[in-house]
Amino acid sequence: MEYEQSFLVGEREFVSDRGLGIHLNYYLTKKTGRTAYDALYGIRIEKTVQGEQEETEQTPALSASRQMVEQLAGKLMAGAVTPICMIEIIDDLMG
Repeated sequence: MEYEQSFLVGEREFVSDRGLGIHLNYYLTKKTGRTAYDALYGIRIEKTVQGEQEETEQTPALSASRQMVEQLAGKLMAGAVTPICMIEIIDDLMG
């Protein structure tokens, strides 16, 4: 049986050019297969504007290495990457 879990790894808040409050939540996703050793990790970003959920984007599984995906999520947080451009930036970072 396969299941997925999400873990909040960080948040960013800022004010947009239009003066709107933006809140970003960054999650590590973990998809587990038949055994705990089958875990694959990905990233999900949720964006809210003025308290209203606006965008969510999630990657497919990126790696079996939790550490590598956590480091990648850290880079996305540092750059305040939003859901709409997450996949493209991850492609660039992973080369």
